[in-house]
Amino acid sequence: MTIVGCELNQHELLTRHIPTLAGPAERHVRVDYFKAGMLYDPVEGRMRTVYGFIATLSFSRHKFVEFVFRQDQQSFVSSWQGVEFTR
Repeated sequence: MTIVGCELNQHELLTRHIPTLAGPAERHVRVDYFKAGMLYDPVEGRMRTVYGFIATLSFSRHKFVEFVFRQDQQSFVSSWQGVEFTR
């Protein structure tokens, strides 16, 4: 998969500062979206803006990223259900 015009490189994704939350850090997951660029959507037959859904464990900073075409509730729930952190 090739993403055209990615705004964040891998180093930025791995080193970006994430504010600490109150309470036990091992129980926190931060979620966000970032604009990744343009990607061909075979369903619609055209180039579309693609976003990265990113979930970061607050304690270890381990990340899960999934690329999506929408940032709506249905897309969020689908991405969240796919979050899997392995040890």
